[in-house]
Amino acid sequence: MFKGLYSRLALALLVIFILKGAYVISLFQESYEEAQKETWQTLNLNLADYVIKDIGVLSNGKFNDDMIKEAFSRLMQLAPGTELYILDPQGKVITYAAPEDKIKRKTIDINPIKKLLAKDTLPILGDNPRSEWQKKVFSAAKIENKQKELKGYLYIIIGGDDYDTIVTNLSLNKAWSISLKSFIVALIFLLAATLILFYAMTRPLNRLSREVTLFEKSGFKKLPNFDDSKKQGDNELQRLHQSFQRMGKQMVSQLQHLEEQDKLRREFLAYVSHDLRTPLAGMRAYLETLSDKHNDLSPEKRQEFIDNSLRSNKQLGKMIDELFELARLDHGEIQIQQEDFILSDLLSDLYASLSELANEKGIHLVMECPDMNLSVYADVAYLERILQNLIGNAIFYTPTGGTVTTLITAMQDQSVEISIEDTGQGIPELELPYIFEPYYRAIDGKKVRRDGCGLGLAITQRLLVLHGSTLHVESKVGVGTRFYFLLKPHTIKDSPES
Repeated sequence: MFKGLYSRLALALLVIFILKGAYVISLFQESYEEAQKETWQTLNLNLADYVIKDIGVLSNGKFNDDMIKEAFSRLMQLAPGTELYILDPQGKVITYAAPEDKIKRKTIDINPIKKLLAKDTLPILGDNPRSEWQKKVFSAAKIENKQKELKGYLYIIIGGDDYDTIVTNLSLNKAWSISLKSFIVALIFLLAATLILFYAMTRPLNRLSREVTLFEKSGFKKLPNFDDSKKQGDNELQRLHQSFQRMGKQMVSQLQHLEEQDKLRREFLAYVSHDLRTPLAGMRAYLETLSDKHNDLSPEKRQEFIDNSLRSNKQLGKMIDELFELARLDHGEIQIQQEDFILSDLLSDLYASLSELANEKGIHLVMECPDMNLSVYADVAYLERILQNLIGNAIFYTPTGGTVTTLITAMQDQSVEISIEDTGQGIPELELPYIFEPYYRAIDGKKVRRDGCGLGLAITQRLLVLHGSTLHVESKVGVGTRFYFLLKPHTIKDSPES
């Protein structure tokens, strides 16, 4: 029944208010009784003196029973709720006007009597002869003979048992009236406080629930945009709402990114399937022609068809190798073996292998390496692959008569910057952030076809990440492009002290 947060909170508030109401009522009742006792004791403070002086209880220095009875009778007429007792100097009850079975205590503590006669702070409670434990307000006076010898005390209980019975009934009625009113007020306050608390707590929760529902209905593609101008505070619910907003924005962003990646993958597969079919179809056409018309073709023509088939096969093999290499890099299956070696030696061999391609296009290859003995710490084979991709791309996209420059620079932190610059067509600024994506094909890249799937830059970037480096690019359309990266020295990467 009380499983919900708000029902349990309401129950807790109800119990608290009931306990608090009972405490307030009891405190009020106690304060009321204390004030009543002080009032009655103050009003009747000199009552015992009046009885002794005006009526008297001694005759010839001895207690006179007739005078005592007269005093008891007259006092009961004047104050019906009082009880009179004659005590000896030690507090023993000598005479009283009550049935014998009513007296429970025959000796009264006289210390409160002494405090009263000394005019101590009121109220002062004394023993009630009719109870073994109860104490009541009283009036007392010394009983002395003419020689001022103490014969005892006149002890008057203000508000006896009959008076208590009447007052208790009235007090109970009063208490029930106050309790009922207090209970009603407490319930009204509890209801109002609960409603306000329920509204304050459920409003942001309901809003968050609506946002989650709308977000779900949108397929997690669009985050609801509610007016945030009225949101205030920094409580748990507000922080929960802000966390949901941040989480929703991240989900939308990631979903959009995944959809874009999925779209690019589909486009990439379409391009790859087309690119793979092209050499495959060419190779098949040449082989079918050779098979069908082998005897009709001249030896020179047969050799040409065989050469073309081999070229298509080589192109197809290169595309498949790139796809497998990219997959292995993405799955972390490639490990590099780094070592120290002279960079200029690697570049010299690489330039020798690319010189034929550069000469065919009329491209001037330049290598600037101020320190020919400069060494780097890297995987020789993969660094050669990186440089071959970058320099090969530069040669391919640089028009006849252009220049491709490889610049080696030693940095102050002992790292080495390798830069490949060309005077080619350049890359549009809007496309620069995407050129390292394996599934992205630049607009200008679609205009010019070359062997492979166009995965060279993606593979190069991943190989550099394995070396703890990153490939950067600067380009301006019609001017040229610059790719560059840093290689850290061996002493920094694998120092025994680090």
